Amino acid sequence: MKKLQNDPDFDVSSVADPYVWCKRSINIILDNPVYLGHTYTHRSGKASYRSNKKVMYPSDQQFEFLNTHEPLIALETWETVQRRKADRPKVNRQSEVDSFSGLLFCGDCGTRMSVHREKNRPRIYYTCEGYRSRKERSDQCTTHCINKKIVEAVVLDDLIRVTSEAKQHREKFIEICKNNSSTASKKEQAAKKRELTKSEKRLAEVKRMFVKIYEDNALGKLSDEDYAMLSGTYKTEQAQLEQTISELTSELNKIKDDEQNTNRFLKIVDKYTDITELTYDLLRDFIDKIYIYEKDKVNKTRRIEIFYNFVGNIS
Repeated sequence: MKKLQNDPDFDVSSVADPYVWCKRSINIILDNPVYLGHTYTHRSGKASYRSNKKVMYPSDQQFEFLNTHEPLIALETWETVQRRKADRPKVNRQSEVDSFSGLLFCGDCGTRMSVHREKNRPRIYYTCEGYRSRKERSDQCTTHCINKKIVEAVVLDDLIRVTSEAKQHREKFIEICKNNSSTASKKEQAAKKRELTKSEKRLAEVKRMFVKIYEDNALGKLSDEDYAMLSGTYKTEQAQLEQTISELTSELNKIKDDEQNTNRFLKIVDKYTDITELTYDLLRDFIDKIYIYEKDKVNKTRRIEIFYNFVGNIS
């Protein structure tokens, strides 16, 4: 193709669609932090001097240089794209995507809620995936079955309440967000720090064990077969730990930016003038997660917790 493009007699219009991009190219663009105004080096390289195969290096081996040039997109747009990519909504037989796909979670066991449609009636409802996948196990959860119309009514009502408060009493809303984040973030931050310390400690142990089996193999104390098996296991665990450490570090950095996060949420609020229905895009702009709890057997009520992007739960 490159040779054809350099040919002066080559006519681009002869190609069926010169603007068709493959999925891999689009994903590479969407994951590239250069668009945020940063420069990253040592992101990829060759597997070895004998091979031309390209390999991506883990984030802790890359070199990061922040704010080296003018950002091409806003940080909010970047974060929205990353959330959308992580969402991966399921498409039904009618090629439709449920508006709450990837947003609903069981409030008791933490697993996702799955969507169901009745055959003879246009009723849509959600149930806990933990219940469906653990029917034969002792830690089985309950159904948490809830009608979509109920979820829509609760979320729409709360969204109108929160956005109205943010528009009409902005200073008060900012103060509420500060109080919420200072309490919730401390608990979340402490838990993530403990997990980060544990992962870093385990990563150091894995690296030491990898060096040991290498030395044992070189001295003939460990067979090549056992070395291959153990090294493969350690490499897999090392990659998982490095990914966990990278994610936790990123999450801890996000928790620190409470005031900035509130301003980001207010920008989203200002985008919408009158919210009357819940669309797929609107829900992703505002909502991070929704937790559905089991119905109380005594008073027949159900608790639903809504966590908004950047500001969390606004009660």
